[in-house]
Amino acid sequence: MSEAWHRHLDYYLTGMQAHRGVPTWFESEWPQIERAWNAGQRRGDAATNLGYLNAALPSMAPLGLWTTAIAWITLGLPWVRQAGNKLSEGVLLENLGYSHFLRGDRERALAIYEKALALAEAHPRQVYTGSLLGRVGELDAAIGQPQRAGLLAEGHHHRSSG
Repeated sequence: MSEAWHRHLDYYLTGMQAHRGVPTWFESEWPQIERAWNAGQRRGDAATNLGYLNAALPSMAPLGLWTTAIAWITLGLPWVRQAGNKLSEGVLLENLGYSHFLRGDRERALAIYEKALALAEAHPRQVYTGSLLGRVGELDAAIGQPQRAGLLAEGHHHRSSG
């Protein structure tokens, strides 16, 4: 990566970390944040791009950038899989499912949540399920099956502790 682009990425990565939870800053800087992301895709390495993605995701939610979040997460999943980082893979799958849910694609969200739960079952000490089960519960309530989330959580608890 050229020195200028690396500085550009670093500047906005640092800015997103410093202004986490401040959607007005993120919104005002969004064109440059997106430009830096695109440059990173062309010139950067997976670790740098993944750090950038993780810094950007929390600020995308308040602005409703679900389509962008889906695209960025889809690019990031192969990086965490290649690195063998099950925790990051689980977090990205949860965020991907939630982004689809908020866009109204409940079936796709459910399919992704099921992948995340399978990952958690396969790697119980490496993938957290608390917020994931909460997201599944939110989806189940939205589709009129709130009891399914409780059964799913109970089944997951028995499988991972037994």
